[in-house]
Amino acid sequence: MAPETTDNTAENTRQIVAVPAPEAGEAVAVRSAAGAELNLGFDPSDAVISREGNSLVFEFDDGGTVTLVNFFAVGDEPLPDFRLPDGVLVA
Repeated sequence: MAPETTDNTAENTRQIVAVPAPEAGEAVAVRSAAGAELNLGFDPSDAVISREGNSLVFEFDDGGTVTLVNFFAVGDEPLPDFRLPDGVLVA
């Protein structure tokens, strides 16, 4: 399970979730949350990205996968944001 922290600054209270890069052939599953910041440990352009039900899946050439469980199951809440390895926030 990925480590989780919470940013409790006065302006922003949100869940921050580390999403690690998978090893070759490894399947990583990380539970997503509405409005969270997902800190990616990999470049998403290195993966084929697809939707499986309410989950977002990154598939890598070496057989590794990262599944963001319930990524799309946020109801009326905002989708999670991504922080790329270079620090860029994709909201």
